[in-house]
Amino acid sequence: MEKLPRVFEERIAVAGGRIIEPFLYPEKSPMNIEAMAVGGEPIPYEEAIQRPFTPFAEGDKWGSKWDTVWFHFTGVVPAGWNGQSVVALINLSFEEGEGFGREGLVYMDGKPVIAVNRNRSAVPLMDCAQGGEKIDFYVEAAANPVAQMFWGDGDLLMPDYEGESLFVLKQAQLATYNPEAFQLKMDFEACRQAMMELPENEARRGQLLRALNKTCDVLDLGDPGCIAPARAELAPVLAKKNGDTVHKISAVGHAHIDTAWVWPLRETIRKCARTFTTALRYMETHPDYRFVCSQPQQYAWMKQYYPSIYEDIKVAIKRGQWETVGGMWIEADCNITSGESLVRQFIHGKNFYQEEFGIEVKDLWLPDVFGYAAALPQILQKSGIDWFLTQKISWSDTNRFPHHTFYWEGLDGSRIFTHFPPVDTYNCQMTAAEMKRSEHNFQENDRATRALVPFGHGDGGGGPSLEHIELARRWEDFEGVPQVEMTSVLDFFDKCKEDAVDPPVWRGELYLELHRGTLTSQAYTKYMNRKCELMLRDAEFLQVMAQRVNPGALLGEDPVAADDRPVWDVPAHIAEKDGDVTAMAMDRAWKTLLLNQFHDIIPGSSIHWVYEDVKIDYPNVAKVAAAVRDAAAARIVEKVDTSGVENPVVVFNTLAQERQEVVELPNGELTYAEVPQCGYSVQSADPGLPEGVSPTRVVAGGDGYVLNNGLLEVKIDSRGLVTGMLDLE
Repeated sequence: MEKLPRVFEERIAVAGGRIIEPFLYPEKSPMNIEAMAVGGEPIPYEEAIQRPFTPFAEGDKWGSKWDTVWFHFTGVVPAGWNGQSVVALINLSFEEGEGFGREGLVYMDGKPVIAVNRNRSAVPLMDCAQGGEKIDFYVEAAANPVAQMFWGDGDLLMPDYEGESLFVLKQAQLATYNPEAFQLKMDFEACRQAMMELPENEARRGQLLRALNKTCDVLDLGDPGCIAPARAELAPVLAKKNGDTVHKISAVGHAHIDTAWVWPLRETIRKCARTFTTALRYMETHPDYRFVCSQPQQYAWMKQYYPSIYEDIKVAIKRGQWETVGGMWIEADCNITSGESLVRQFIHGKNFYQEEFGIEVKDLWLPDVFGYAAALPQILQKSGIDWFLTQKISWSDTNRFPHHTFYWEGLDGSRIFTHFPPVDTYNCQMTAAEMKRSEHNFQENDRATRALVPFGHGDGGGGPSLEHIELARRWEDFEGVPQVEMTSVLDFFDKCKEDAVDPPVWRGELYLELHRGTLTSQAYTKYMNRKCELMLRDAEFLQVMAQRVNPGALLGEDPVAADDRPVWDVPAHIAEKDGDVTAMAMDRAWKTLLLNQFHDIIPGSSIHWVYEDVKIDYPNVAKVAAAVRDAAAARIVEKVDTSGVENPVVVFNTLAQERQEVVELPNGELTYAEVPQCGYSVQSADPGLPEGVSPTRVVAGGDGYVLNNGLLEVKIDSRGLVTGMLDLE
């Protein structure tokens, strides 16, 4: 045979799609289709199936912007499919190109079972049909528009699709499925990918090229009898192993789901349901598959809105296929968030894992946060965190970060063992190119051999696919590609720390040279975050003081009405334990604040809808904090001795240093007070200021603020810029 490498490569490149793909679903049969557009906010399955559905057909348009459409699919398995595996092929295609849209959750017998989206259209129905079985299932389809990102001005723009149907139901059919053809597809693809990543003069590439070309000789379009001999041609090259010094990869299934970004929080809940139920289904057929999820808030949503998924997650955790990672309540911003709030992220996150699953999480998983403050290692150590993982620093636009496995040292000298996956993505597709990139990027290859790869489609793409899992299996010890083991994050860090010889140390901040504009955008969100942080601190301080001097209940009822809460509001976890109204309200207030410290909310990098929701959340948090603070102060005042003071008032100081301040009396007059640290003082309510003391009043109005100290008036707009100044003398 004449050796024509370029001709062979072109032949190999098209063989998979033209010859092997048609073997996957050889026979198809139509289904009956009905649809029901919800209009407005999503509704649960139980309500949806009670509404009237109307006939629908392949090729029809569906779904206006942010709408939900429920599809009802019915059919009968043809009698001639006896003994065959059967699937439903559902393609909810986006009409103008692919993006974040095209997401659906399949319900069978009232339970969510798997997702269909831009990466997955096959819904498994039965492994061995008899023929004549009735098929009946629903799909909740989300019409999520595609976001377009323009980096020039830092805006995230949503195309104006108002009133238009965004999607076309391209396919809705029953089909037979040939699992052996799928295995051939993955054998062929693994060998092809590996061949293309190897040097042209390397023997391994030549052997793969020859085996793939011979496989093409065996392949016969339309004849499934060629599948077995085709796999036999590839078996010898698939069996070739690596040497001892090969780069070792721990692969963990992952679905990076931003808790908000180019979709609102209510859509995140449904993205989690679609992704998690799919991961659970794949675990049933692939016992070596492991999946990680890092945000307790997302688990809490499953517990409230999708209890069947949550129960399945708990079972998967017990058998070791689902791993809880992260430690924080959500993947929080680490620049704007205060140190106290970062501590609370761990308190609420780790407590949830401990109380719900009996697990003490020891790692911080933050792949996509916009930089990390130098105080974080100390907080991590004191929170019982031993390891830290991120990937975002690889996005820096100027300087390449010099390490992948190292110790990160904070301001006080605290050190945390840290790993940056050298694959440089948290949405790895398990391609040979990515495995080789992990190997070639790894900057500690002189002192370590191990790296982690988080694989799967993120942001609603459904997480790992069967193709990802099958590629990971083939890379287990494939000559020319790093060794891959599907394992847990805990196992990886144990082995990585033991494997690394004298890891380097990085001291100080982990600064991201990108996304700098997020430090100044959405001023209201940043202002209200800090205000609520301080209000909650004051409320807790006075609450503790009140319980010491005057024990008893503080709040008789919840200060936030149900109508004031967004649809995703999760009941306070603590309420299940003791029913204390104050504890319940504060627990929910803190979790709401922590939720809005997510790294695409508080920095200002989400769409407008997200910040409309923020305008509901922050006032609710402030309302709870004010109610607890005022109730606690009132209980303290009940026990304060005010004898000997005419017209007394009690002034509190929650700071850790003595203060001399101008304070406003209940009647609006001003007076001067000196209050010890973490305490209070009793004084007369008579107004009056010492000579030389001139208070500054801050009045909010319009789109900014006015500062007035009696001598000068300064106007400041909502961006913090001075727009006017008036001399009052």
